[in-house]
Amino acid sequence: SKHAQTIFSQAISSDRQKGVESFIPALSLSGDLFAGRGHVSNLCAACHQMDGVGVDVGPNIAALSDKSPESLLVAILDPNRAVENKYNQLIATTQSDEKFVGILSDETTTTVTLTTIGGHPQTLSRQNLVSLETNAFSLMPEGLEAGLNLQQMADLLAFLNTSNESLKIRAEVNGEISLPANRSIISGASAYYNPENDAIEWIRPGDSIEWTAFDIQPGHYDIFGYAGLKDEHDGRPFVLHMNETFVTGAGPYSRGMDRFRKRKFGNIEIVSETPKAVFRLEHSLPEAEFALKELRLIPVR
Repeated sequence: SKHAQTIFSQAISSDRQKGVESFIPALSLSGDLFAGRGHVSNLCAACHQMDGVGVDVGPNIAALSDKSPESLLVAILDPNRAVENKYNQLIATTQSDEKFVGILSDETTTTVTLTTIGGHPQTLSRQNLVSLETNAFSLMPEGLEAGLNLQQMADLLAFLNTSNESLKIRAEVNGEISLPANRSIISGASAYYNPENDAIEWIRPGDSIEWTAFDIQPGHYDIFGYAGLKDEHDGRPFVLHMNETFVTGAGPYSRGMDRFRKRKFGNIEIVSETPKAVFRLEHSLPEAEFALKELRLIPVR
């Protein structure tokens, strides 16, 4: 595309060109959001915050006007190519020859506050400063891609290309909470999201499906599952965790993963208003073939 050509032509002038080119094949790979979130936690969390991960020092990734995979790839591999002035490095040298590197987060007539990598504010007296210099370099270091293979870069790009709002879930007007397949984060060796069926398929023991919901009101909720299950089962082998609590449940036997039925999963009491809840679904049916379109929490009136 012309957009991609523009992005990469700008990168040619950079000494990071070879690094960018070596990771271009990652753009054609399908990324795993859950794995990508882990890479954000390991590589980016010291300066960026996204979906509850990290600290707020650098730019808000979710608010970037251009979050195409091409532009994100260049931003990761060549962080000094285009830096907003407010994110330029500031280097402060004190009379005792200590050096502090960060971005300017506050200043008064008598002090300067730099926020360093990791989100640590450092307030310095102007009287104690020998020099205060800025440069055109980003606080983000080069070489963060070291140790990442193409698939891991694809996972990272997939997560960065979501926004904070894209996965956030809030209660509907009637108080019901929908946990749909297309707003989940999937981990495990087997499960994956199939957009053609709008369902998470091949969920097996060891896989985990996770949703994040906000501003949940207290009360009793019935939980219903809209799912496909090939094999009959006894008991309640499904577990839905919500923060520190959990409820066990049953899945609907439908004679196949491509046939979906609604069934009451179980019920849960939410004792107090919950600003943020992480729901995680797991199960222990050996070799079960299980697909899920949605879990829905319905208030008991």
